[in-house]
Amino acid sequence: MSLNKRPPYSAFAYYYDLLGWSEFTEIVYPYLEQFIRRLPEKPEAFLDLACGTGTLAYRLSEQKIKVLGIDISPEMIEVASSKSHDNGCPPEFQIGDMTALQLNSKFDMAGCFFDSLNHLRSAEEIKKTFRRAHKHLYKGGWFMFDMVTRLGLENWKDYYNSSRDSFYVVQEARFSPSIDRAEVKIEAFINDGRNGTVHIREIFKEISIAVDKACRYLNDAGFTKIIIEPFPPAGSVEKADRIMFYARK
Repeated sequence: MSLNKRPPYSAFAYYYDLLGWSEFTEIVYPYLEQFIRRLPEKPEAFLDLACGTGTLAYRLSEQKIKVLGIDISPEMIEVASSKSHDNGCPPEFQIGDMTALQLNSKFDMAGCFFDSLNHLRSAEEIKKTFRRAHKHLYKGGWFMFDMVTRLGLENWKDYYNSSRDSFYVVQEARFSPSIDRAEVKIEAFINDGRNGTVHIREIFKEISIAVDKACRYLNDAGFTKIIIEPFPPAGSVEKADRIMFYARK
């Protein structure tokens, strides 16, 4: 697979946690946990789509929830599978394309976080993912996910850098209104203490899907109830940079 066709962040998979990108789990997890507490019964099985390095899957497994993490990046799955655990309910991980997922099992709940849906290449791929999520849920199951809005992509900082003792990262983002896409360039110099300093560069795109279209796609996939909230839950949906969706089968 060429570098241009690799899934976003694949080149960074082995350094993803070091760079702090998995910390989004610590932001989203309290809201996911709160939502689960409001359900009549705690989900026994959770499908984690675009699971990345597995941070969320391990947090959920601490609640004795059986988690299957799916990611299209072999590197991400390798990192997720290599993590140690001692909670007696370790998550499972496998390589898979969430737009064409075919599993012989169903789940009480599914999730897809950190704007992973924005990384898909088209509205058609988002529709396919919604249909796959619906297919793999039990009746009454919930699908929870976040998406960056068009406003969020427009407001994305054109340029920023971050650094700690072990890395220096530069990111540049440009939104093109005519095609509703942002092109993101990330360049990093990383020293993990093992291999000296490595230089990594990635370019990928994020698409924008209007909230009303996302709701229509969910309805078309068979979801019967949809809840939308700005994320974090402050302000209005219309002015939010990121939206959280809860869709029930």
